[in-house]
This record gives sequence, C-alpha cells and structure tokens, in this order.
Amino acid sequence: MSDKQDVVALMRVSLIETLTPWTEGTELAAVLACLDAVPYTGDDKEYVTVAVEAARVAAEQAVQPRMDALCAETAAVRADTEQREAAFAQWQREFEEFRRMVTPRTIQ
Repeated sequence: MSDKQDVVALMRVSLIETLTPWTEGTELAAVLACLDAVPYTGDDKEYVTVAVEAARVAAEQAVQPRMDALCAETAAVRADTEQREAAFAQWQREFEEFRRMVTPRTIQ
C-alpha cells in the first residue's frame, strides 16, 4: 500500500506521458478530469484498475469527435479520388480511340 498522493500522481503522470502525443489539450484535460473523479480507497491495485478503465472510456469519448471528422474527411477524399480515377479512365479511353484513328496519307 502506497501513499494516496503517490499513486494518484503517478497515474496522472503516466496518462499525460501516454496520451500527450495522441491527444489535443482539451481531450487530455477531459481524461484527467475523469481520472480526478476516481476515488482512492487505499488499495493501489484497485485504484489503478478502476482508473485505467475510466481513462480508457474517457479517452474514447474525448477523441470521438476528431475520429468522426477524420472519417468524414476520408470519405470525401475517397469520393474525390473515385471521381478523378473515373475521369482519368475516360481520358485514357478517348486517347486510345484517337490513337487508333485512321487518317489519310495525303491531305488535299
């Protein structure tokens, strides 16, 4: 059994180090606020177990708007790519038809 402040502080530091590269400030703040709501009952293992699950759920909720925006952006890019590929395929067909055209040898 450890001192409450040590366990809670170590958990916060661990989350900050883990999430900082992957989250924005408001997302990290939301996860840390959720972590603050987890009570320390004196059992380190229980606290860490509950805190990790709470942090996981909070992180998923915090990044969901960004994930939704990325999915929407991906769908838009995919649609644009399909449109460009279709236009390119049409251009290739037209070019091949042009290339195969028979032209007279002499122009009068």
